[in-house]
Amino acid sequence: ILNVIIEDLYQLEGNRLPGDGEQSQLISKLNLEVAELSEEQKVELAHSGAGVFVVDVSSGLALESGVQPGDIIVSIDSNDVEDVSSFQALISKKTDIKMVPVLIIRRGGPVFLALKLRK
Repeated sequence: ILNVIIEDLYQLEGNRLPGDGEQSQLISKLNLEVAELSEEQKVELAHSGAGVFVVDVSSGLALESGVQPGDIIVSIDSNDVEDVSSFQALISKKTDIKMVPVLIIRRGGPVFLALKLRK
């Protein structure tokens, strides 16, 4: 059984607040911090679609899977990631599996990863 704990970043002591009112979530089991894509980021990264921006990846399952800061996660298990809430919902539904395919955008191009959800 995988226990995924999802908390608002501002509720975690000692962590910085995301800028410009971005919703940011720390997925503790994955040690992954994601935020909504701002319009400026979409222009800067030449990405017009939906997804969540990877703000930080600490040691843990996401880092072991190859996720990097600056990645844009656009789908999980062939389901579109529209925003932080949909990312949170998609991850929390995957409690019975060990890995899930994830499509990210890195440096303007698509990359598929097998995201570890448990060891």
